[in-house]
Amino acid sequence: KVSGDGPFQLVSVPEDIKLAGSEHKKLRLLVAYKADEAPLGSKPFKFVITNKNDPSMKREVESVFTFPIE
Repeated sequence: KVSGDGPFQLVSVPEDIKLAGSEHKKLRLLVAYKADEAPLGSKPFKFVITNKNDPSMKREVESVFTFPIE
């Protein structure tokens, strides 16, 4: 899921991902900002990755959404 100050939405969601405890994997995720008018500049947000079998196991990764400048 995506969390942050604004109407962020994951546009592309990969299928279930299986990783060993020490394994890493790159994912391509597309995020949209669903609003009538996009703010100027950028907005921070977080990806929240949760273990489907144990929701107490999760990882948050910070990112920044940059809006087009007209």
